[in-house]
Amino acid sequence: MHDSSAVILAVSLGAVFAFALSAPIVQGGYSGNISGQGGPFFGGMSMMSVQGQTVTIDQAIQMMKNVPGYASLNPSNNTITFTTQNIRLAVLATDHAGALNLTGKQSPSYATDDAFVIYGLIDPTLVIPRGAVVEVTVINLDKDVYHNFVFAGLSPPYSYMAMQGMMNWQQQGIVQMMPFLPPAGYAQGVAHEYTYTATLNIQTRLWYLCTYPRHAQTGMYGEVLVN
Repeated sequence: MHDSSAVILAVSLGAVFAFALSAPIVQGGYSGNISGQGGPFFGGMSMMSVQGQTVTIDQAIQMMKNVPGYASLNPSNNTITFTTQNIRLAVLATDHAGALNLTGKQSPSYATDDAFVIYGLIDPTLVIPRGAVVEVTVINLDKDVYHNFVFAGLSPPYSYMAMQGMMNWQQQGIVQMMPFLPPAGYAQGVAHEYTYTATLNIQTRLWYLCTYPRHAQTGMYGEVLVN
C-alpha cells in the first residue's frame, strides 16, 4: 500500500548535493534542473524533491526497451551484466502493478510493493566492472508516490526509515545520493527525470535502493556487484 502523502522539506542544495565523497567507493556528480519544494518533517527526516526535467511516459518506456549492446540480460537469475567501462543505466521507479505490466515478469520474492524496472527486469542484480563510469537516469513512473535511486553500502533487510536524514547520508552507508522525484503526470503524459554519474572505483558489493520511508523495507532495492 502506498504512503498517503508525499513529505518534502527544502534544504540547502550545497549540503544535499555534496557528491565529492571522502571514501573511494564512488565518485559522482549530477545534472538537471533542480528546485526545492516545501513540506513538513517526517519522523525527523528532511527530504528534497526535484522538479523541472521531464520526459514523456512513452519515452521512458522506450528507454527501458533499448537495452545497450554491452548489457547482457539473464532473466532466469534476474541479473544484468555490463561489459564496458562507460555505462548508461535507465531506471524506472513504479508501483508493483506497474512493474509487472511493464515487464510481464514476476518480481523477486522480497519485493512486495514498489519496485525498480531496469531494462525489462524488476530489481535485478547489476554486475559492473571495477572503475566503470555509470550514468544513471532515473524516471519516476509512479502515479502518486515520490521515489529516488541511490547506491549504498548498507545491505538489507532495511528498516522503515532506510535513512535518517539528508545531512549525514555518507555516515549512514549511502555512497551516492539524489533527491526525490515527484509522481508522474499521467493526465499530461509526462514523468520527472534525474541524471547523475557515479564511478565505481573498488571491487565491492553495493546495493541500490529507494530511501523514501518504507520503500526499501518492502523490497524496493537490488544488488550491485562490482567485479
